[in-house]
Amino acid sequence: MSESRAPARVRRVLDTELIVKAAIAIADQEDLAALTMRRLAQDLDVATMTVYGYFDNKEQILDAMADSIMGGFDAPIDAEDATPRAVFVSVTTAFAELLRTHPSVARLLTMRVTDSPLALDGSMEKILDRFIASGMDGPTAVRAYGAMMQYSLGNVLYQLPRPWGDLPAEETRVTRSTFYRSLDAERFPRLNELADLLPGLPSTQQFLVGVLAIADGLGLE
Repeated sequence: MSESRAPARVRRVLDTELIVKAAIAIADQEDLAALTMRRLAQDLDVATMTVYGYFDNKEQILDAMADSIMGGFDAPIDAEDATPRAVFVSVTTAFAELLRTHPSVARLLTMRVTDSPLALDGSMEKILDRFIASGMDGPTAVRAYGAMMQYSLGNVLYQLPRPWGDLPAEETRVTRSTFYRSLDAERFPRLNELADLLPGLPSTQQFLVGVLAIADGLGLE
């Protein structure tokens, strides 16, 4: 009788792109603290040393994540309205959406400085060039860029744990309104009074209000 054998385990084909995609998924769905070489290997179903064959450490993976996400950012172009104000609003809105899609980037920007040429090209060079091409002078473009980065980052980090902002009124926003109304009216008179409006603070609509206010403050027309 021939001796039966267990089927051989198929060796997984691995490359840097696949590793980076897995790292982004972990960081986006959980946080950067959850991203370790061992966890990455587990999700990829390979030995930890296999991952080390592509990246020396977690720092290199973080740089590769920045390259993949920020390096690929393509600021929108509106051929019909290319004024400084319109460009600032559209680029800032698109950048904030990138951060919402990939919260790992928002966390990266609060933890470390990325000097990768590819990430700098997508997230700085092209945006500054777009601002200047719209008619901004250099100092205004730099101020607009700083305002875009800081406001978008702050908004997304505020919004992440408060997902009710963009939900329909009959869902979580109603629950939040009810919560504010349940507070002691003597101690929290304004929260009671504004209970129906406060759940909209982390909303995309509120974000746009801030973007337009910044554009006014920068004198963009």
